[in-house]
Amino acid sequence: MIESRAGVSGNSAPEHKHKDAPSQCDHHFRLVPHTVSEELMPGTPEAVRNTLVLVQNQGWTNHAAESGSDRRILDLVWTTAPPDGGLTGPQIVDLAKDEGIAKSTVYGAINRLVKSGKLKNSGTEKRARYIVSAAAQADMEQPQ
Repeated sequence: MIESRAGVSGNSAPEHKHKDAPSQCDHHFRLVPHTVSEELMPGTPEAVRNTLVLVQNQGWTNHAAESGSDRRILDLVWTTAPPDGGLTGPQIVDLAKDEGIAKSTVYGAINRLVKSGKLKNSGTEKRARYIVSAAAQADMEQPQ
């Protein structure tokens, strides 16, 4: 069973039963306007070719407990990282401490965000400096 819940940044549909997903995880999505090309629908007026496409809301289809901290860390890096180099892990921890986010939560979020491609290491392997990836920036700049 899927029920939709409208929210500030889109909609979510809680997963009540799924073979390969944690129980009660939310799938976050949004509707994006799209116009089907004239090439795919020849002779059809543009007004008829306009539609909405269901997409993941900024790539988040994680268990609710993970997505909140991940999103907060991503927003923190997005709004505070200097454009010429990014933030180190300890710098992110210090900034997140002011937001009430624990050190272990920060490092877990950083690891998930790097693996998902939302954060990128702009430093070296020994001295990582994190910035928001271009793809994640594009998602964050899209109007909701």
